[in-house]
Amino acid sequence: MLKQIPLEKLQAGMYVDLKRISWLDHSFIGNGLLITDDATLRKVQAAGWEQVTIDTNRGKDLDDASSIIEVPPSAPRVKEVEFNTGGAPVSYQTELPTARSIHERASEVIRSLMHEARAGQLGAMKSVETLADDMVNSILRNSSALISLTSLKHRDDYTFMHCVSVGIFMIGLGRQLGLDTAQLRMLGAAGLLHDVGKAYIPLDVLNKPGSLSPLEGEIMRAHPRLGYDALIGAGYTVETVLDAVLHHHERLDGSGYPEAFSGNEISLISRIASVADVYDAVTSQRVYHSAMAPTAALRMIRKRAGIDFDSTVAQALIKVVGIYPIGSLVRLSSGHLAVVSEQDALNSTKPKVMAFYSLKKDAYITPLPIDLAATDDAIESDEDPAEWGVDLRRYWHL
Repeated sequence: MLKQIPLEKLQAGMYVDLKRISWLDHSFIGNGLLITDDATLRKVQAAGWEQVTIDTNRGKDLDDASSIIEVPPSAPRVKEVEFNTGGAPVSYQTELPTARSIHERASEVIRSLMHEARAGQLGAMKSVETLADDMVNSILRNSSALISLTSLKHRDDYTFMHCVSVGIFMIGLGRQLGLDTAQLRMLGAAGLLHDVGKAYIPLDVLNKPGSLSPLEGEIMRAHPRLGYDALIGAGYTVETVLDAVLHHHERLDGSGYPEAFSGNEISLISRIASVADVYDAVTSQRVYHSAMAPTAALRMIRKRAGIDFDSTVAQALIKVVGIYPIGSLVRLSSGHLAVVSEQDALNSTKPKVMAFYSLKKDAYITPLPIDLAATDDAIESDEDPAEWGVDLRRYWHL
């Protein structure tokens, strides 16, 4: 049974139900949490609510009935939007053509949006909302197809495709964290719009191949505020998305910008955005740095979890992209180099790969698809593509 009690009556052993609280109003993951110790209790108390809802079927009840208010089971959950479920699950190969179409359209939508913004004509966001809806539906049908396309970008279109990739990763993270479809759509829109402020950064700063000067760095760090202000000026009012646009560079330890938020000051959507933004940025080829291997990027984010990044979100990223993310170069026990082409939902150590080089023969071979879950072959190590001088995109979307 759901019961509403004063916050001061909350105690260890109780289960706090969060379904009726907007996810922007708290930093907890999921729809509820069990108060297991004093530290968890203090975190809930720090949220500043006067009343909390407890579920007595999942945790301890309150002995003092005088302060209990029963919550009707039909009480609605707050949602900003409603949209469809995306259809029944399908295979990776079945979803891939649709995912490709969405990915290509996304590039054009964001390119157009950035051009409008740079011209001072940022307008209606309907195309972004529709695109976010389609992205969510694709990921709900098959979580790997659209995510597998995030590496398909080049230096000259990085700004556009980075926004698309961050939107995809944010949806994937939200799905892994158990958020509902309305929230996933917000995550997608937030990712697509998170860097709109870069449209107002001078191109010689935005695309500078070397290190930025202190002044140039200050100009670049203005892009979250510029994007936020531009969206407000264009009449955009979705607070959840605006929060991510403004705060996706905040860090848990307070070292981020623009407002140096720390800890629980940073909303869940901004925590998700920061992980997605950094992962895609460091694994992308940029004018001023080479792409980091996906496995190395995962190790870096995991190392900074609890310092820069939310630990739960960082852990979710590993589950979204896999121990060996799609697009990773791996060495197989059979003596081949291969690129990871599809995740295995049941065993992340046994993805599908595309073998393209024989180490025994020291020669390229006709690309050979291998389902590691169906063979004795196994991944021995992840490899750095730069050290082998190969463009992996040639082999994993044949």
